Amino acid sequence: MQRNGRTAGSVTYPAENIETVRIDPEAIVDAHQINHERQHASSSRVIRISPPFDTEVEGKPFTAESGNSYPLEMSPKPIHIQPSAFLEETGTNLIEFPTHQKERELLQEEPNVSLTEKNVEEWYQQQLEVWKEDVRAAIKDSISVDLEGSSTLDADLTIDD
Repeated sequence: MQRNGRTAGSVTYPAENIETVRIDPEAIVDAHQINHERQHASSSRVIRISPPFDTEVEGKPFTAESGNSYPLEMSPKPIHIQPSAFLEETGTNLIEFPTHQKERELLQEEPNVSLTEKNVEEWYQQQLEVWKEDVRAAIKDSISVDLEGSSTLDADLTIDD
C-alpha cells in the first residue's frame, strides 16, 4: 500500500508508520452491533489502536465515552476508529439492522406462524445472524482514516481467525 507521508506540523504523525492493522473480525461485528443497539447512549464502541505505533498494530474493541478526551500533553494518543470504517459502503451494501419491533412486524405477515415472544425472539436471532454474516462479508482489506491535524492512517487489514 502506498503511504501518503502527510505530516502534522513539521513532524510525521507517528501513526503514519502503521502499515497493517491486525483485528478479529468479531470485534468489528460486535462493535457495529453494539453501536446500533445503543444509538442514543453516551458512549460508543470503537476499535482502538494504542501506541507505540509500529508497522503492524492490533486493533481492539474499546468503549469511548462522549465528552472524555486524552490529556493534551499525551503524545501520541490512542486512535479510535468507528467500526463502520472497516466496512465497504455500509449505507448501500448491508441489510438493515434488525430490531425486535421490526422483526415482530415482519413475523406478523408470515402465514401460519403464531406471534409468541419465543417465536419473535427466535426470528430476531435468525435475522441478527444474517445481519452479522453480511457485516463480516463487508469487511474491507484496507482502511483510510483521517486523524487529528491533517494526517491520514492508510493501512492494510489482517484478519485474525
